[in-house]
Amino acid sequence: MLWLPGAKVSEQDPADEEHADKQMNFGFTLGDEGIPEPYFYVTAYPLPEALPHTRLPLGTVWRTEGFSGAVLSYRTLTGISDPGAYLLEVWRVLLSAGREHMLDDIR
Repeated sequence: MLWLPGAKVSEQDPADEEHADKQMNFGFTLGDEGIPEPYFYVTAYPLPEALPHTRLPLGTVWRTEGFSGAVLSYRTLTGISDPGAYLLEVWRVLLSAGREHMLDDIR
């Protein structure tokens, strides 16, 4: 899922669809070379300096190797009593922080 706040990246050509829009990506992968197990992730482009300092819910970590983003392993999520509510809370925390830090220059 992508959240596009409507702000453009000032250093990018507005016609460059891939790089022109500020955005947050909320996703899931079955694993990759960097993390060989299924996980949920949240990334931001461009990454606001303050976003990695967001206090994350227990079990969610900020990753900087390979990519910068919040990561929650599927294994961790399945060990929580209400995994759906927990995942929504992780997304809510990060979306709130994204709104705060990614919209500063358009307010």
